[in-house]
Amino acid sequence: MRKWASSPEEYDNELKNQILLTAEQADDLSSHNIWKHFEKKFGRVGELGKFIPFFKELLKAALERCIDQNVFIVEYRHISGMLFGDDKKYVPFIEELKIIRQVIDELQAKTPHFEFKLILTGLKIVGKKHIQKMLDHIAIGSS
Repeated sequence: MRKWASSPEEYDNELKNQILLTAEQADDLSSHNIWKHFEKKFGRVGELGKFIPFFKELLKAALERCIDQNVFIVEYRHISGMLFGDDKKYVPFIEELKIIRQVIDELQAKTPHFEFKLILTGLKIVGKKHIQKMLDHIAIGSS
């Protein structure tokens, strides 16, 4: 879509505005209202955050931002069973862990005192089927 836009720069700026929460958008909002505003942006991103190359970049950028702010111990909540590759197939739990480990190793090479804790979590709204899928991933991954 960018190549058909009258101005690629305007297109980029509009897209960023649709998916990022800027300081101006968050001004004078309570944390609860900021979250409501931000939730609308999830629809624009859709499945992109679950696509492995993008997930890795998002994770790395978020953790680099923590390090830049002198936050060296991060507890990260992750929902397993949702990452997929170029073939649109979901990757096994162990592969997810390897992907996350790769990002952490890269960051720790630059910042050895950085610590990362992975917390597996689920979505209540999805229901028991999702939780069972996560438990199955963990069981398969630990065997």
